[in-house]
Amino acid sequence: MILGMISPAWADSAEASDKGYEAASKFSSQGYAITPTKEGTGKADETVEFEVPVSRGLDYVLIVSGDRGCQAMQVWVESEDTGATLAKDTRKNRPGMAGVGWHSDYNGSVKVAVNFAKVDGSCSWCALVGRKRATGTSSEAAAAKSDAAPTKAPEPQAQK
Repeated sequence: MILGMISPAWADSAEASDKGYEAASKFSSQGYAITPTKEGTGKADETVEFEVPVSRGLDYVLIVSGDRGCQAMQVWVESEDTGATLAKDTRKNRPGMAGVGWHSDYNGSVKVAVNFAKVDGSCSWCALVGRKRATGTSSEAAAAKSDAAPTKAPEPQAQK
């Protein structure tokens, strides 16, 4: 009984990956080519940054998933040239999940920042990127973006 009350100190990478691919299946059926991009472990209040290559004219989705230890995750995607935020997900109602969508109007890379706002011990996480050629209609790209992330996310909280 006491063991059931102790929070796990290990991270489960298989659980994080399974959760991410389950979420990505929706985008795969919409024509996105899904590929694993980054994975690791996170601790509370830790921020991990990495780059994702992008090509002009493609629509993108980024799904970040965590195991049961990842209680709250936030993600930002920023332009490499201007540092402007292209997409962000700071919702608190989806434990262990964050996702965004955007359209690339340049060749190069974007900077991704994942913040582990609340973690139970340590957690395992993975990031998946989906890419597809834009269909030429802005309404379809906007629909894909709205499926991945809210149109108006709350502002991120200041780091302590």
